[in-house]
Amino acid sequence: MTADLTFEQLATAIQRGEVEAIADALLAMDEPARRALGKSLPAFAAARMPRIDLAPPESWQLMRRRNDAMRVAGAGCLTGAAKVVSWLRNFGNGDDSTLASTLIRVLRAPGRPSLAVVARGMATRLRSNQIHQQWRLISRLLDAAGEPVPPTEATLRGWLRETGCSSAALRDDPRTSYLLPHVFTIPGLGTEVSAGGLANLAEQRDVVLSGCVFRLAEGDRANAVRSFVELHRMLAPGLDECAEHRQSYLVMVNSPHSTVVTVAQESLRAVDDAGLLDTEAVADAALSVLARREKKVVRAQLAWLDQALARKADPVLFEALLTGLANESTDLAERTLRLAGKHLPAFGPAGRERLASAAETLTGDLHRQVTELLPEIAPAPPVADGRVPAAAAVAAAAAVAAAAALEPVRSIPELVPVVVELLRLNQEPLLMEQVLDALVRFANTDREALAAALKPKVPDWSGALTNLLRAVIQRSWTVWQPSYWEINAGPLFWMLAERLRELGGQMAGTLPPALLATPATLDGHVDPERVLSLLAAGERDGWQPGPYDLSQAMLRLPRTVDPAVLAGAERLTGPAGRLFAAWLRGGGLPDPVVVTLTTIWHRCPDPDRCTCEQPPITRRTSAFDAIPLPVPTWHAGPGSVDPLAEADGPDPQAGTNGRSGLPAARPAEHAAEFTLAVPPGLFEMPADPDRTRGNRSNHAVISWPMVLPGHPEIVAAQALPQITMAADGNFPPQLDILPALAASTGPFGPALALCLARGLSADHRSGRTSATDAFVELAARGKLDGALIGRELAHLQRGGWLNVKRVAGCLTDALRAEVTTEVWTTVRELLPAALAAPDAGTPALLALAEAAAAAVHATEDLPEVAEVAGRSGRTRLITEAARLARTLTANRTPGGA
Repeated sequence: MTADLTFEQLATAIQRGEVEAIADALLAMDEPARRALGKSLPAFAAARMPRIDLAPPESWQLMRRRNDAMRVAGAGCLTGAAKVVSWLRNFGNGDDSTLASTLIRVLRAPGRPSLAVVARGMATRLRSNQIHQQWRLISRLLDAAGEPVPPTEATLRGWLRETGCSSAALRDDPRTSYLLPHVFTIPGLGTEVSAGGLANLAEQRDVVLSGCVFRLAEGDRANAVRSFVELHRMLAPGLDECAEHRQSYLVMVNSPHSTVVTVAQESLRAVDDAGLLDTEAVADAALSVLARREKKVVRAQLAWLDQALARKADPVLFEALLTGLANESTDLAERTLRLAGKHLPAFGPAGRERLASAAETLTGDLHRQVTELLPEIAPAPPVADGRVPAAAAVAAAAAVAAAAALEPVRSIPELVPVVVELLRLNQEPLLMEQVLDALVRFANTDREALAAALKPKVPDWSGALTNLLRAVIQRSWTVWQPSYWEINAGPLFWMLAERLRELGGQMAGTLPPALLATPATLDGHVDPERVLSLLAAGERDGWQPGPYDLSQAMLRLPRTVDPAVLAGAERLTGPAGRLFAAWLRGGGLPDPVVVTLTTIWHRCPDPDRCTCEQPPITRRTSAFDAIPLPVPTWHAGPGSVDPLAEADGPDPQAGTNGRSGLPAARPAEHAAEFTLAVPPGLFEMPADPDRTRGNRSNHAVISWPMVLPGHPEIVAAQALPQITMAADGNFPPQLDILPALAASTGPFGPALALCLARGLSADHRSGRTSATDAFVELAARGKLDGALIGRELAHLQRGGWLNVKRVAGCLTDALRAEVTTEVWTTVRELLPAALAAPDAGTPALLALAEAAAAAVHATEDLPEVAEVAGRSGRTRLITEAARLARTLTANRTPGGA
């Protein structure tokens, strides 16, 4: 190439990757000629390069040379430092020394943007994820320009990686004295630091130690802090150095990282032992540490206080020591109490008064130990009924919430965002009922306006809800073909799906003026008087409700209905009215007799045709026999069509409902009368020890409690496969159903107890929180049977499905909510199984049991606990068992603490 280089020649050279030839040609040209070439360069870069017809690695090498050629061309032709910086960054996938030398040579040409400005721009715009591509080039550009490295996170990471953070490389690098202090001021760089390399920089010891202490005091992420903790250990500061940084160490005792707290404790204790730390500083450190959960740092702080009090009986230190009595760990609180008793004589009556005040909240064995130190303290009074006023207040609030009315959507503009939100959340139950009610009301009053408002919001996909919305707009129902997962989603899912299908058919034909099944309350119950009034209006005006709408309304009736409603229903003469009257006359839906049992769980959907090579495992499940209903029942399922629901017969596109032997339409013998229309399997779950009902669907179960708001046992039994899967870590939001089940009006039973037991041991914290909330809610309503939950927990423990530590954590939260009796009865049933095969969580369960036993003044004799308490040794399991045994014994002693 020559000095009269054309752009076509430049483009050809770029495509060939002729880096040095391009540089030589550009340097032979004057600046106006170079700038003229630069005008066409961006368009060329945007165009597609010719295909490389070479095999790797030759193709990769040519691709890299092309990029290098583009960088050299941009550096030699483009105007302005900002454009050159952007160009070099865009093609920044190589940083070899030859390219850097070429770029420096080109940028030093007369008229080119300043090398220093370009180098600074490249450095300041460097990002951490670009270091491996651009740092070496930037470093050479800065050195060539004589510019210092701007101390950003990315440039410091690049520098540390370039030097390897080794002491030899840092010592030889002229930039070390300038950059090293900045390594400690920017968070996150600990992942790049080599503790050994920095610790061996003897000539920089003051900078390294000051920076290390600063970073530990300022705090950082755990993975970044780790290197600085190790660096501090390797530096091993002397007494004078620790005393110089004492204020930073006092800040470090508040660190969220226990390793940092340990560094601060060791340094401050050395300063205190030398008499260089004032008493207030020691007390401040104790106040920060003694409430922490990390037992190692709390024990170290107690040992430090013990030594400090032995030197000088200072009331400030004694007050700080007593804060350890509030530690949530019983054994740490007990250790604190022993130390307080050891130093108590030195403080006389004032110390005894301080100890009595600090120990007011202690219960059980700890309170008994306080009374041994201070006989003047009265024994802790037992809780008479295990329920405190706070729980009663929760119960009252729950009753008010259950009675709250479901507010209707009042206008079409208000409906549109509700529909959008429902489409996003899928089966959110309250939104669903509000939308269905509003669609019927507004379709009867202003169908055109409703259709116009909904049309832009309905997505393209097919589903029960989206097809219903299209039926509102188009006045025609499109058959919905359910997926495999939807077909196997369970009868409670299909109850809602059939209601949507039924309403879609009515939108395409004759629409009733209102829906009977619209809930009147937030928990899902309908107003019986409203249902009666609508049925009477239907007979008067000549319309009938849809069978699923009527069936859902009957299933949502309160458990107790005013006799006047039955009397009014007896006067109805239509088929829907007669079914409603018969339902009321028969007492509504009876409660099932639910049992729990251990069964075989198959991984394949059909156990009879299981192809899994893995052996089946056992699972805990529930079952109940067919519920005797007061009215005839017609079972429907996926794809079914009812002749009473505004249709001439089965839809030829619908096919069968996907369940073996089940017809797609109502049998002819029921065509003249309404019957209870429900999906198959809703009211019957026979026990089969040889197989567990499999969960073949991940559909949300959160809407299920509103199908049967007065029968949580049926819902819990149906949802148990999904809850089991959620507890094991799959689809954890399914456990959100537990608080909804707890708020139901029906009785508590074995199925719900098993669901709660699984939830209390769930993998995800959010699921355990839902289970704990449900536990407290049921206790507040006076419905919880703690012994029943405890027995299910014991079954799960014996089967190897329980994490005792998680259960103890959940029940500890419930105990803090003052649900004392229920917690004790639950733990009492679980303890024998947990002690038969103790694990890491068993001591926490024993500590919880001791606190609950003290709260309710339990007096039971637990041989399993006594056996463990009587063992030799000093493990935490034995210590906690002995504490519980002492509390139970003291409770049986008249006047015992």
